[in-house]
Amino acid sequence: SIYSWRGAEIKNMLNFKKDFKGAKIFRLEQNYRSTKMILAAADSIIKNNTEQITKTLWTENNDGEELTLIRASDEKDEALQIAKRIKKEIATRKLSLNEIAIFYRLNSQSRALEDALRREKIPYKIVGGVEFYRRKEVKDVLAYLRVLTNHADEESLLRIMNFPQRGIGNTSISKMIAFARKLNLSLFSTMSRVFEVIEVKERIQKNVKQFKLLLDKYTDLKDKLSIGELTSALVDELGILKIYKEENTPESMSRYDNIQELLSAVQQHSKENPNAKLDEFLAEVSLVAGVDQYNERENSVTLMTVHSAKGLEFPLVFITGLEEDIFPLSPKFDSDSRLEEERRLFYVALTRAQQKVFLTYSRSRYRFGEVAYQSKSRFLDELDENTFEELNGAGGRKAGRRKRDLVDEFYQESYDDYDQERRSLRVGSRVVHQLFGVGKILQIIGTGDLQRVTIAFEESGTKQLLTKFANLKLL
Repeated sequence: SIYSWRGAEIKNMLNFKKDFKGAKIFRLEQNYRSTKMILAAADSIIKNNTEQITKTLWTENNDGEELTLIRASDEKDEALQIAKRIKKEIATRKLSLNEIAIFYRLNSQSRALEDALRREKIPYKIVGGVEFYRRKEVKDVLAYLRVLTNHADEESLLRIMNFPQRGIGNTSISKMIAFARKLNLSLFSTMSRVFEVIEVKERIQKNVKQFKLLLDKYTDLKDKLSIGELTSALVDELGILKIYKEENTPESMSRYDNIQELLSAVQQHSKENPNAKLDEFLAEVSLVAGVDQYNERENSVTLMTVHSAKGLEFPLVFITGLEEDIFPLSPKFDSDSRLEEERRLFYVALTRAQQKVFLTYSRSRYRFGEVAYQSKSRFLDELDENTFEELNGAGGRKAGRRKRDLVDEFYQESYDDYDQERRSLRVGSRVVHQLFGVGKILQIIGTGDLQRVTIAFEESGTKQLLTKFANLKLL
């Protein structure tokens, strides 16, 4: 393993000669996979790490092509550009879909990519995971929404009756089902009469009643709130995100990210379709989730996290989401070693490619149910300026734009009418609050004493504050 979360420790390698006197180092520097251009790009990245035994890869392969950098407006645009680029590449390079891979840092990033590939009718398979809408935590939240639109959906109701745990066990549920069948009632209606099910303990009866009141509340709200507002409020009241965050394991944090991505998908759908009804959104999701999984042997594009890519190789590779807080993942590194591990991970991603690498990043992205303005990854600044070119959104080369200025900074919204003392606050700025800790500004509304900022805090979630009283410090 090369990953710390799997027990790897870089110091084991660095201290090997000291720990084992007389040991010799044999550098395996010849590469048989990638082109000279790809290796030059990878070397320009990894040389920024200090904790390493230095080596320089070389190959007898041809020079190869420059890496191509693609900037997108948001994650939907990023995914669509990738899908259209795949169609172009298989036509011009005579590649099969099996020879193409799309890498992402977080499992939750696959949602937009899957949507675009399905829209463009490009078969795909996910290695080391399942499709977004088939993931347990996503199906759990969708089950709540389905019950709100159809009280007779017993399958969804059974899925959520004790999720999150509310002390309603399988034995009690079985007794309620028996009662419902006997009186020819729906299970949903039976919950209102749970006190008549004498076999169910009084404590559990009360839990069922509270669950029913929760569903009644949001059933009433579904026609009063937008789909995005309804889903966010429901998830917040259920406390699912808090549960996964407090568990704080790699699996629970992946589930946390996936629910956040679902909230973003709902908010995005709500914004694009202001009058859309909940049942219409669920019908659209059902069409997506209902598509049969592709046969592993079928000619299809491979989607996977970078962690899953170690040891694999593909002629054509897309590395997506190259933005701060995504790749590298941690927005605030508690040690240089954490950042260096992220850099090694990017090195791994680059060196999976045999012929061609596409790098993509977005100006904005739905995160935590809000539009967040992204900053490009620091790794793009570290790339050798002679190893890549940038394409504009239409797929053409940018005339006269080479070298370092190809990865220019994202445009920021201009807030010229801010009070002078608040001019330094911008969307995307990282700030610290005395109570809530470190966060990133997602939105700024208004001016003067009424100016409000929406901030996604690392530990405290998303908050909206009056700038005048927030006493924010820029990082």
